[in-house]
Amino acid sequence: MKQLKVYNIDEIVCTPVEQQAQTFDMITYEKFKLRAQGFRHPHRQNYFMIFWGTGGKGLHLIDFEKYELKAGRIFLMYPGMIHAWESSQDLEGFLLFFTADFFSQRYNDNKLSKFPFFSSTQAQPHVDFEGGEKEKLDRLFAWMYEAYEAGGNDCQSTLKSYLNLILLQCNKHYESKHVQSVEVPHAQKVL
Repeated sequence: MKQLKVYNIDEIVCTPVEQQAQTFDMITYEKFKLRAQGFRHPHRQNYFMIFWGTGGKGLHLIDFEKYELKAGRIFLMYPGMIHAWESSQDLEGFLLFFTADFFSQRYNDNKLSKFPFFSSTQAQPHVDFEGGEKEKLDRLFAWMYEAYEAGGNDCQSTLKSYLNLILLQCNKHYESKHVQSVEVPHAQKVL
């Protein structure tokens, strides 16, 4: 059996400026699609990835299950998951790539593992947003991308703040829709 490629965050080149010790990157799906031919085949990554759909449709293979990509759906992936971009029809959105270090450099007491979508192999890898909640996330991602493109002295702090807001919004929706259906292993119930 052929071994899956494991991508490092340094291999994601979203900006023309190469960064040493890269811990974060962001790109629109439209630009990513032009650069990312290798990502159509199943692979793993050693960083976190978030995809926020703003328009169009597509299919995403995650841990051997197919999921629909669409506006208002956010995918939250952690290191080690197997995935591939299967197809897209005018798909639009944003991709975030980040390491645990990027997040913990600002939020020392916050661990990414506290979010249920990053801490269980039984968890759904996506959350759906509608109406005003979808519009909130549309704005957060647009503002985050604007800050990313502008750069500047406070760029890293600003990006970490936006990431935290996005994760908190996802956590609120995820818990209300998915946590009841995720079975807690017996060992965790005892603790």
